[in-house]
Amino acid sequence: MTRKRLEADLLLAFISFVWGSTFVVVKDALAYASPFVFLLLRFCLALAVLLAVAGRRASLRQAGLTHAGIVIGSFLAAGFSFQTIGLQYTTPAKSAFITGLSVALVPVFLALFFGRRIRSVSAAGVVMAVVGLYFLTIPPERFVINLAKAWIDANP
Repeated sequence: MTRKRLEADLLLAFISFVWGSTFVVVKDALAYASPFVFLLLRFCLALAVLLAVAGRRASLRQAGLTHAGIVIGSFLAAGFSFQTIGLQYTTPAKSAFITGLSVALVPVFLALFFGRRIRSVSAAGVVMAVVGLYFLTIPPERFVINLAKAWIDANP
């Protein structure tokens, strides 16, 4: 494995860790603010950082891009709102499972709604992602591996 590949894999693992951790952080933050107040503060902070980094380079002169940005932003806002409200009523693990599952199923949705063929590599990736998400989110007592532990505990 090359050094670049190792760095990329480690960075991907770190980003996955940070992404998964945000569900716990958001769940805890909802104890102090409503979902919409939390999202307002979160996106105002993101806007301030974005303007500081790319404010002068941003161009709003292209009407098509502005309209597309408004449409996409509306869907993003709705998605974040539904997810944050839902997080009030479920665990961070279940919320992360649903979010991760929606990403993993993109090739399936492309096949169903747009007639795109799913390559075998993509299908294998979907299966592995769904299985991995399942094992990351189910309670420990439901692991098959724990069946042996339960049998040992029941038969001392």
